[in-house]
Amino acid sequence: INADKLNRRLDQLADFAETSPGLLPPNVRSPQFISRLRDDAPRFLAHEPAVWSYLADHPDFIALCHWNANVDNAWYWRDSDNALNCGLMDWGCAGQMNVAMALWGAMSGAETDMWDHHLDELLRLFVSTISDCGGPELVVAELRNQIMLYVGIMTVAWLLDIPPLIRKRFGDAARTLTRKDPVIKADESVRAPLQMLTNALNLWETQRFGQILDAALRP
Repeated sequence: INADKLNRRLDQLADFAETSPGLLPPNVRSPQFISRLRDDAPRFLAHEPAVWSYLADHPDFIALCHWNANVDNAWYWRDSDNALNCGLMDWGCAGQMNVAMALWGAMSGAETDMWDHHLDELLRLFVSTISDCGGPELVVAELRNQIMLYVGIMTVAWLLDIPPLIRKRFGDAARTLTRKDPVIKADESVRAPLQMLTNALNLWETQRFGQILDAALRP
């Protein structure tokens, strides 16, 4: 993506937020947030190599990960002691990566309420489990910031493509749709990316991505 395309995508998002209010939550449709996004997003684009370097330069946060551990790539079973076990499918993109990438991949399609009310609880569980298994002592605040940096890159790189795709698919009908409308709910190719975009924008609005980027860029 280049700067011109990013500006077009931001214009399209602003129009989408205004004309399709049923498809995005109020906090990411506000003019104040759209204005902040217009300031922040070009900076993420300009500093993308530096962000990737930052994520790669923290070896304690690098591990063998499953890049897409959303629930549709998991299965569950109970063993002879009735303990619940979990397995993962689709290991084609597994490899060494920053755990922030895996955590976003696992939770990107979750309900936004989970991000709003349970993120730190889940990150504390993740950090304690890594430690209990012999891994490094990760800091929850740093892990959260690295997730936000990665989400910022992903939003700029491709999630802003979702509004024009929805508009192309549904035309003017998109103006009256909601996320739970049958034509959205029954179509994973629309429902899942829309939810990922919603979560990314909500995190951008609530987590102050610009300040996190500033901190990561400091010498």
